[in-house]
Amino acid sequence: MLTLFYHPLCPFSRYVRLILGEYGIEVRLVEERFWERREEFLLLNPAGQIPVLVADGQPAIPGASIIAEYIEETHTAERENRLLPATPGNGSRCAGWRAGSTTNSIRKSAARWSASAYSSGI
Repeated sequence: MLTLFYHPLCPFSRYVRLILGEYGIEVRLVEERFWERREEFLLLNPAGQIPVLVADGQPAIPGASIIAEYIEETHTAERENRLLPATPGNGSRCAGWRAGSTTNSIRKSAARWSASAYSSGI
C-alpha cells in the first residue's frame, strides 16, 4: 500500500493527490506538519519538504514531479490514457514546461506589475 505524507494546503500535495485520484489509486494519507520537523519524517526526507510517497519495501519518493513520474511509470499498464506523454521527446518537453512554467508566469506577472507601478508613479 502507498502512503502519502502531505499537507492539505500545499499545492504540490494537491497535485499528487489529483494524479492519484485520476488513476484511482488508493493511498493512505498522513497529514504532515512539516514545520514541526518530526524526526521520523526527516528520516524519510531530510529536506523536510512535502509531499513524500512511501511504497512498501521501497525508498521514500520526495517531491511532486518525481512522484508523478513514479506513478506514470508504475501504473500506466492499468490505464489506456496517460497523464504524461509516452514518447521520450514529448516527455522531456513536458518536464521542461513543468519546471519553467511557474517561474516564467511569476516573472511575467512581476514585470507587468512593476511596469504599471512605474508608469503610474507608485
